[in-house]
Amino acid sequence: MEKRNYKEYRTTSFWTEERADIVFFKYAPKLEINIEVAKEIVESRLHYTQGESVYTLIDFSNVKSSLLSFSPIKKMHWDG
Repeated sequence: MEKRNYKEYRTTSFWTEERADIVFFKYAPKLEINIEVAKEIVESRLHYTQGESVYTLIDFSNVKSSLLSFSPIKKMHWDG
């Protein structure tokens, strides 16, 4: 499939394919995720989607390590 609306940020790359309601993203090579990087990733995603709620498919293959512990996911609200 062809990547559409491709945009690259420091920590991630985002794009859509045939179905524009699904956003694909891939982390930058050898990315180490800590709380600051996680916040930057969220900011990039919100910028890319203009604050819209969308389905995402994430390629984690470039993640080198994560220094985070996760709690259950809560729905976030963005006031752009």
